[in-house]
Amino acid sequence: MGKLVWVAIGAAGGIYAYRRAQRAAETVRERDLVENLQAAGDRAISIASSIRALTALLPNSRPAARHTIVVPPKEGS
Repeated sequence: MGKLVWVAIGAAGGIYAYRRAQRAAETVRERDLVENLQAAGDRAISIASSIRALTALLPNSRPAARHTIVVPPKEGS
């Protein structure tokens, strides 16, 4: 009985993922290249900001470095 439940959950998840992918493919086809690139950039920015917010909640988190490390050239170069 337990295996049947997991098979049903897997099937429902597969159907959901398939339908979601179909909708995403339809919206990509409707937009032109520039709009698709802008949407991808917006999502990347959103993901990056979410990751920053989540890492800030970690107990041992440190703020991101806000300075540049400069390595002096070797003498004689």
